[in-house]
Amino acid sequence: MTDVAGQFNGAVELSRKLASHFGLDNARFDVADVTALPAADGEFDRVWASNVLQFVDRGRTLSEAHRVLTPGGILFLGVYNGAGRVLEKFFHGYQARGPGDNRVRFAIKSLKQGPLFSDGNGTFASPENIEKVMAQFGFEICAEPAMEVEMGRRRRPTDLFADELSDLQVLGSRLESDPDFAARFAEHPEIAYTLPQNLHFCARRV
Repeated sequence: MTDVAGQFNGAVELSRKLASHFGLDNARFDVADVTALPAADGEFDRVWASNVLQFVDRGRTLSEAHRVLTPGGILFLGVYNGAGRVLEKFFHGYQARGPGDNRVRFAIKSLKQGPLFSDGNGTFASPENIEKVMAQFGFEICAEPAMEVEMGRRRRPTDLFADELSDLQVLGSRLESDPDFAARFAEHPEIAYTLPQNLHFCARRV
């Protein structure tokens, strides 16, 4: 934890200086484990997490967010990577260093785990399944503001690998076990932009 905290000390110190400069006396900045926050039960009415959930243990993180929120409190999740962003990592990593690249391994792991996996890192947000996932941890998706499903700006229709893309867990297993298939697949990075890149949404603690 000391090493992790050291990486963020500069940002925390800057935040404290800015808060002081603008007279924000009720602001507090700390570095902590997102799955074990130094906060009392129901201490907050809002929790914000952006570009986080795919890299941490989703189940423990959502359970902790539920714990520290008041009943009816709001959790905002932004830039929660979708399957398209996972595939983008695969393509970028494969083109850079081949099948051994860390991004390739991370992407394959995420795909194999599937959209309902919550017992570790490497998760991704599926618009079709996220409501069920959030309900498991005591949240309901807010109707307002509406969930935003961010698609790739370079999106263009393609039927390439349509069958394989219909089951991402099977696709992940094949990318791992069939090098020839993985090499062919890696030649078509445009596929990543046919699937959701990120989800942005609010959920209410029930």
